[in-house]
Amino acid sequence: MVAEPKPRPPVDRETGEIPLTDEQLIDVIAASDRELEDTQKANGIWHMQAQERITENGGTTLYGRSMNYVMTTKNETDWSKMPPVLEFLTPEEKAEAFTPEHTITVPAVPEHDAVVPDKWAVKGTITKLARRHGDEALAAIEDATFPGKVSGKLVRTET
Repeated sequence: MVAEPKPRPPVDRETGEIPLTDEQLIDVIAASDRELEDTQKANGIWHMQAQERITENGGTTLYGRSMNYVMTTKNETDWSKMPPVLEFLTPEEKAEAFTPEHTITVPAVPEHDAVVPDKWAVKGTITKLARRHGDEALAAIEDATFPGKVSGKLVRTET
């Protein structure tokens, strides 16, 4: 059995607006979703163009009057090359740099609990610890590091 739609008042008494029917509301949401998708696609193209210009210029920034576009490349780690790095570390240092798999519990919403996989803190902790062991350990980290995904963002210039 299909429920009959509830009658809607012709005019909202507080705002003076005419409320949308369910069908009109769905149409507005669908149109908004299409516009958002088009905007996100265009935004991605503009970011690519900015990154291409920066790369062609051999720099990291496009300069504007009130905003700059700054491109960054986040380094990634080749985990197959990490064992030589770990050989330099003491058991205590390894324990400091490693977080075992664990579950984050959300008491209010148990279905949102998440399992966090094993993780080595390469960017901060392992690099800091490797410095203690000298150039050879740092070279092993550098050998395991490669350029990752390029990204860019707008940054407001100081006025």
